[in-house]
Amino acid sequence: MKLAFCIFKYFPYGGLQRDMYSAAEIAIARGHEVDIYTMHWKGDFPEGVTVKIISVSGLTNHGRAMSFGLKLKKIFDEKSYDRIVGFNKISGLDIYFTGENCFAQHLENKATPIMRYLPRYFTFCLLEKKLFSEKSNTEILLISPREKQVYQKFYKTKNDRFHFLFPGVERRLFSEEEALGIKNITREAYKISNSKIWILFVASDYALKGLGRVLEAIQDMDKSFSDKIVLSVVGYDDSSSYKAYLNKYSIKTRVDFLGASDQVYELMSSADLLVHPAKLELAGKVLLESMINHLPVLTTEVCGCADYIKEGRGGKVLHEPFSQATFTNSLREMLEGSILGEYKKNLREYKMDERVYQSHEHLVNYIEALDTHYIRDFFIDEFLRKALPENKQECIRYIFSLEGKTYRQVKSRKTISAVIAGKSYFIKMHHGVGWREILKNVLVLKSAALGAKQEYRAIRAMEVAEILVPQVCAYATDGVNPAKICSFIVTKRIYYQYDLEKLCQTWPIQPPSFVFKRRLIRRVAEIARKMHEAGMNHRDFYLCHLLLDSRSEADFDLYLIDLHRVQIRKKIPLRWRAKDLSGLYFSAIGIGLTRRDEYYFLVQYYQQPLKLIFKKRRLFLLWIYLRAKMLYRRHQNKH
Repeated sequence: MKLAFCIFKYFPYGGLQRDMYSAAEIAIARGHEVDIYTMHWKGDFPEGVTVKIISVSGLTNHGRAMSFGLKLKKIFDEKSYDRIVGFNKISGLDIYFTGENCFAQHLENKATPIMRYLPRYFTFCLLEKKLFSEKSNTEILLISPREKQVYQKFYKTKNDRFHFLFPGVERRLFSEEEALGIKNITREAYKISNSKIWILFVASDYALKGLGRVLEAIQDMDKSFSDKIVLSVVGYDDSSSYKAYLNKYSIKTRVDFLGASDQVYELMSSADLLVHPAKLELAGKVLLESMINHLPVLTTEVCGCADYIKEGRGGKVLHEPFSQATFTNSLREMLEGSILGEYKKNLREYKMDERVYQSHEHLVNYIEALDTHYIRDFFIDEFLRKALPENKQECIRYIFSLEGKTYRQVKSRKTISAVIAGKSYFIKMHHGVGWREILKNVLVLKSAALGAKQEYRAIRAMEVAEILVPQVCAYATDGVNPAKICSFIVTKRIYYQYDLEKLCQTWPIQPPSFVFKRRLIRRVAEIARKMHEAGMNHRDFYLCHLLLDSRSEADFDLYLIDLHRVQIRKKIPLRWRAKDLSGLYFSAIGIGLTRRDEYYFLVQYYQQPLKLIFKKRRLFLLWIYLRAKMLYRRHQNKH
């Protein structure tokens, strides 16, 4: 399987970055081919993985993010991947691993109303909407169950698109003897005596994860406490502003900025407390790593993994909204007496769920199992959603297995009527037309109808133009190979008395009333006018594709059907308008229309006086007339 992984930036110690790196290694080990697309890479490359650095434009983060997404779209249009997996919010993904908080929620809570219209907020909200909206087909892997409700609140994302994973951490467990030996060696290496209280702060974004809150709490503490504390800051970020803060307020507590480290587990086994008062944190896997190493934690409830701290009784979780005074008091209380010892005891007795250590394997399992890359388009209305299988592949198989009365069947297309959940529907199933058919159409400069997508788009466009068409109830496209695409469209059955071809066959013998005929001509002209004004041409615009649902001569509906060859443009070329009108005129030859009926159609179609129509369009009308007569002669010769 050929996989594409996408991430904005890679650096060795970010949680999201480590998730991607581990998943890539597992995928390679299972025999898959993995390409990683990123704007920036720092660190070693995974063995067997192709890393592609994409050069982007833009002076801001949101500008570069948008440029990155647009360049990836061009790449993925040219290159075929079985799965496109994203670890940041990038449009066009098959699978999105959610390692970031909901931006819309953050905007609602933190930003003033006018800020949502600034480029940064607008861009990131747009990228998020493309992934989570109801129209998107991207499957979503969540590591924090609480985020599901947040995204559904803003985007009404369907339940079946969410899949849950446990936050993944490395399995490195030390026995009590090993932990004691590591503690002695590590404290000696960092020159921290056992009489000191060693506090760890581990993060790659100091501001977002609350380092300022920690320093403020230490500043507010009594000298008796601050002298005893040693704070070690571990992680990749700029520390200059925090060092300036320490100098400005003459804080006596020893604070070491250790930078990024490969010995986080050893540091955790040697320290007394982990502080993580994050302002925003989707998961916070550092809390799980701390629990594995029996290190008590002081954190905030915004962290997704804070629930594990509560469950294991391994520390304190502070409620939102955050209070600096509460945090300072909680830190002081935890450093007093024997409470840290009790927390350590609880963590030794707590058994971590094994799935935490297998998260990255489960991530690759989902990538292998989710058959999403091929199902590019998928729509089911509310009623059918209850009657059809939830899984997209099963739903497609179910539709193709339905049987009923066959109305039309050719090599690559079949139309049937079937009953689903007590209601009658028309189902048009498309199978791959093959490369021979595609090449044949290319050679004669025609566009082949490759599937139901063209008809689905046409129906939606006709609805906008206020033309009566069958109501779409379900639609899906399965496949990326143009020659093998399978698709279907399910429409509500139209109950009608006649198509106009059958209705008009009796007119030469039994003419209709003058009023009914004129009303019908006006309605047909109105459909043709609205369709052409909206930039659509039917390509099979005959009377047989107009269905009459008549309650009386004065009250009837006229539906346009068989839309799988409709072309949609801003403005249709003259030759395609001529094709539609000549086809309609050809199908009306011999049904008893008078010259005045034809003139009445023209007036209703152009919405102009007849004299002006002939003055401006005499040659065009002659062209339509000759084409219609040519079609009629061919039809007569054929039969």
